[in-house]
Amino acid sequence: MTFLIVMLVLTTVFLILSLAINIAAFWYLKQLLKSYRNMGNAILKMRDVMHEFAEHISSMYKKELYRGDPTIRGIVAHAKEVVEEINLFAGSIVIEENEEGPNGGNDTEED
Repeated sequence: MTFLIVMLVLTTVFLILSLAINIAAFWYLKQLLKSYRNMGNAILKMRDVMHEFAEHISSMYKKELYRGDPTIRGIVAHAKEVVEEINLFAGSIVIEENEEGPNGGNDTEED
């Protein structure tokens, strides 16, 4: 009889401990996924800003005043390389974008 009571108590303790661990793991995973989504959104925003910067520098280089300037040409080439590196990095992370592209549509979070 005593053995059954000890087994019942141990089973109850392990059940409660397992439940607590599962709840903690679920909460941690939820926080981790939220952080991952925020990082992905930040990367997409950075990619868009760098793309706009590269286009701005490129359009400035095409103006007659700066055409052929080696410094501006180097900046344009470097800006394009940076945009490519950001695109490669963003592509290595699975980021869900809506069909209208990044920042094109609803950017509200559903938390």
